[in-house]
Amino acid sequence: MTEKRFLVTYSSPLGSAPEIAAEIGSELRKAGHAVDVAAMNGVTSLDACGAVIMGVPIYAGPRGLGDIGNFAKTRFSTELARMPVALFAIGLTYPGTPANEDYVITNVKRAIAPIVPVSTVLFSGTIDTKKLSFWQGFGDIGSIPSHDFQDWDAIRAWARGLPKMLNR
Repeated sequence: MTEKRFLVTYSSPLGSAPEIAAEIGSELRKAGHAVDVAAMNGVTSLDACGAVIMGVPIYAGPRGLGDIGNFAKTRFSTELARMPVALFAIGLTYPGTPANEDYVITNVKRAIAPIVPVSTVLFSGTIDTKKLSFWQGFGDIGSIPSHDFQDWDAIRAWARGLPKMLNR
């Protein structure tokens, strides 16, 4: 029996998604799995993959989902429809802010429909105000102080559960 190869792919111009994707890949490798970690815009084929874990930033509601729609609905819709998929979203949810997790997860799932992920999770990200665009600095996001809100224990725990969820 051949080991299932996982692809952990992400879309993010500001940085939390690559860090989280790398940590998920590391946890999967520690468990003995073959893993590739790559930005969505750099993926050219899913031929060697048995399952895909996609990460997407949430910047501006349902329209701020990065490259996930192009990746899942245009470039690889046929391949992704035939394999298990898991999804992680990264948003600025941190202690003291109201987070509508159901709303975010619903919109992320809608972005890849009709593909149905086996698991969808929302993680807090990092904000570095020096990396914000001119226009982002004027919105609510610009008023948040730079800080790492990532819960690495939660990220690692979710990653450790992925092989069981993706083994269908």
